[in-house]
Amino acid sequence: LAVVGGFAQRILDQRGASTRLTLTADRDAAVDGASAVLLQLRVGGQQARAGDESFPLECGCVGQETTGAGGLAKALRTVPVVLDIAETVRRRAAPDAWIVDFTNPVGIVTRALLQEGHRAVGLCNVAIGFQRLFSGWLGVTPAEVRLDHVGLNHLTWIRRVEVDGRDVLPEILEQHGDALAERLELPRSLLDALGVVPSYYLRYFYAHDEVVRELRSRGTRAEEVQRIGLMTAFLVSPGKRQHLLGESIGFRQVAGQPFSSFARIRPDRTVDPRYRITIDGAIRHVRIAHGRVYLL
Repeated sequence: LAVVGGFAQRILDQRGASTRLTLTADRDAAVDGASAVLLQLRVGGQQARAGDESFPLECGCVGQETTGAGGLAKALRTVPVVLDIAETVRRRAAPDAWIVDFTNPVGIVTRALLQEGHRAVGLCNVAIGFQRLFSGWLGVTPAEVRLDHVGLNHLTWIRRVEVDGRDVLPEILEQHGDALAERLELPRSLLDALGVVPSYYLRYFYAHDEVVRELRSRGTRAEEVQRIGLMTAFLVSPGKRQHLLGESIGFRQVAGQPFSSFARIRPDRTVDPRYRITIDGAIRHVRIAHGRVYLL
């Protein structure tokens, strides 16, 4: 609670928002009179996630928290808890309150909420991420870009990208296909054959065997997140001497960047743009020695 609350407060402060932030572990107090309730939770924590991501690998399948066997296991733990919270929202929140689900697997959890008659919507950052990416390539504002999605979260495809009512997806694929393929970690030839932009979650299906090999060799995402948590812990008490095992999570200081900028480095020594962390804290010194990153 302190970590998430502190992070939220820093965002508000940076934006100059006058919003008052209150932290509480009392569900009833948090929900009372609310006009919107955002759900983002993980039943069983990272330890349970590690199980979801590892047992499918024993069967030669992708271990992942939103799709496949791992996603189903997470759903079976999560849906009952979410529906219990939703009943509290029904009793104590405003009559027209929205439940905004940001808990994976979003598609299954949101459907469960709707089937029980709750006023709910699922939230995912994939669409807005593509919208912002395309707007930058096209030289327009994100608000001018309209995406036409098909599929179920998280397995979706973008089949049209409209600007002023005109479909510019063919232009994006022609001019930026290589960059898009690299971002999705899929072959350019696949994008050209599909003629659409798949969600990066679909890599678990289009490149299934490759992903299984990667997961078996580098460990689960849950294990990685737990280690990254050591870096996050530094933000809570920046005056304390902390260290993290940079070697084990593959993070290195980015060449030519400030001491507070770290990113995952691929085996070919290029920066993986999906995993970049900038620490905004009182870091007085960074030392890299014997495969470890020390933040002092």
